[in-house]
Amino acid sequence: MSGSGAAKPPPHVRLLWILGLARTVLLWERIWSRFWKVAALAGLFVSIALLDVLPFLPGWLHVLVLAVFAIGLAIVSRQGMAGFRQVDVAMARHRLERDSGLRHRPLTALADRLAADGGNRAVLDLWRAHLARTGRAVGRLRLRIPSPGVASLDPFGLRAAVFLFLVIALAASRGDAADRLERAFIPRFDGSLGGPLSLDI
Repeated sequence: MSGSGAAKPPPHVRLLWILGLARTVLLWERIWSRFWKVAALAGLFVSIALLDVLPFLPGWLHVLVLAVFAIGLAIVSRQGMAGFRQVDVAMARHRLERDSGLRHRPLTALADRLAADGGNRAVLDLWRAHLARTGRAVGRLRLRIPSPGVASLDPFGLRAAVFLFLVIALAASRGDAADRLERAFIPRFDGSLGGPLSLDI
């Protein structure tokens, strides 16, 4: 037994592991491509809340802003959910075959079963040789990094602008984030303001 390094996992264990990873990557791509608008709109609201602007609005306008954001989130969430499908093993196999540059769908062949051999030894031997050859492809499997393609859906880079706005708002809150978020959800109708408005960047 050689002690030069850790033993490689068996091919079937590696296949199960990388199939699970491929399903995770595909699921992340699908979620992010469908729900990036939800994240952007939520990030925009949190940024405005952290800047502590909403408590200085009249109560009716504060309520209107909350309603607009709530309706907007409901709309983009519904758009993201429309036609959303879970990722199955077949999709994961196809992704691995594509990323690895494998032809003739070898991973699909590994999952196939011989319909009937009729007792023919030659057919069985040929089938086993085919499975062995495709099984060696497991060692060449590669999975590319996630690429949800949001750039084509957001050509103006709005998500980057929201992220930058959020970073500025977090810096401006300076340890008062929880209180500012709470005030953002509580409109004031008594005509009083939350204090002098200031913003240090």
